[in-house]
Amino acid sequence: MGKLIEMLFEELHTSMIDYQRVAVLREKDAERFLPIWIGPAEADALSIVLQGTETPRPLVYDVTISIIEQYGGKVLSATITNLQDDVFYASVQLARDGDSFEVDCRPSDALNLAIRTGAAVFVNEEVLEKAGIARWEPGK
Repeated sequence: MGKLIEMLFEELHTSMIDYQRVAVLREKDAERFLPIWIGPAEADALSIVLQGTETPRPLVYDVTISIIEQYGGKVLSATITNLQDDVFYASVQLARDGDSFEVDCRPSDALNLAIRTGAAVFVNEEVLEKAGIARWEPGK
């Protein structure tokens, strides 16, 4: 894997034309953006946490974090690792008892876990070079 670029979560956008959901990341120290199309259920889960909305029962991401923490683990970061055939790939880096390990997952899952825990988000530089854009203008 190439160099990792730290990203910030910019916004969750819904297209008014086809209702597709896009999670938009912005390069931390520059002005490149990475739009990632995600499913509606994952976008809704992300929206809930971004808006600070309480749910009557925990969502799957909250349960996952609870399990990780109850076993002494911690979410360190999320990384968008690859882009192949227009499909993004991701992983979550976890730590427990001084060891760290990586778990393969979808980008929407990685973002949901990272945002809920305050973990850093990274993108493989090669992915950002392929799919990054200089400007983000919703609706265009």
